[in-house]
Amino acid sequence: MKRIATLTAMILVCVAFSAADSVTITKGSGTLVGFAGPTYSFGFSGSGQGISVPFALSGFDGGDGLILCTPCDPRTTNMYLLHTGGIAFLGGNRFVQGTMDFLPVSFVSSLAPNGVLTVSYRATAAIDLQGCINGPECTASFGPNFVSNPSQLWYVGAIFTPFEGQYIFQKAVFSTSALSSVPEPTTLVLLSTGLVGVLAAARRKFLG
Repeated sequence: MKRIATLTAMILVCVAFSAADSVTITKGSGTLVGFAGPTYSFGFSGSGQGISVPFALSGFDGGDGLILCTPCDPRTTNMYLLHTGGIAFLGGNRFVQGTMDFLPVSFVSSLAPNGVLTVSYRATAAIDLQGCINGPECTASFGPNFVSNPSQLWYVGAIFTPFEGQYIFQKAVFSTSALSSVPEPTTLVLLSTGLVGVLAAARRKFLG
């Protein structure tokens, strides 16, 4: 009986140890820019811990995503939003290694009068990242693996500019929280000119 109790305790310790080696991401955000690079900056956190990817990961074959949408029509779910991995330098002798994959499951789009296309995606994420040290070989870890929850949907907002009937990717914002809409420049101009008109009318009324 004592042997069974000891074995059970050992199993529970092993399970607890393995669980401590992996942190499920509960919050995350990032940006992806599709000019020369591409470049991106992401931050992920869960269980009071966090990890960041400050710029493009390197050394990974088969990178894909919105950055390759130059030109294309991005109003589809038949594409990667981001598919990349490898090793990124954090500073000192610290690195982050792993993979990030975002795949859209739905989207809504809007087209501005100036032709700029905004697409808001809901996406699944497959993320597996870990901090490491001892050079790019990452022979030693300084933290747990950060892994995504496959049932957690992400919000992704992407901006495209028109080009000969198709679109060129400019920038995307990724977040586990709902994204607030950012007015297009033309909308801001209309809003500001409208406010100027209201203020002018009010001034005439009160100053006679």
